[in-house]
Amino acid sequence: MTLTKGNKTLAVLGLLCLTWVLGMVVFRGFVYDTLPIADGEPFGVADVLLYGLWCIQIAITGLVMVIAFLMLIFGHTQTKQGAIAMLVCQPLLFFVTPHLLTFAARF
Repeated sequence: MTLTKGNKTLAVLGLLCLTWVLGMVVFRGFVYDTLPIADGEPFGVADVLLYGLWCIQIAITGLVMVIAFLMLIFGHTQTKQGAIAMLVCQPLLFFVTPHLLTFAARF
């Protein structure tokens, strides 16, 4: 089976999102607790970094969803199948990420 340019693009974007979520889980599991919180402050540097990572995750997911939607409308049949898969998997990954971060925090 030969992959179209659209499917290759969707595969790269999907891998980017999965890698970003894995990086967030590693950060939450191993780095978050090592960063200090200043005395008298409710939030620390780790909270600000995690917030920034979430903002980037929202931007990446939104970009991938827009690209997948455009490929669903304008792409070939094979690309449309990949776009449907991406439109289903991206929201699932986005909504599972908080649970993965909570699980990583237990270690």
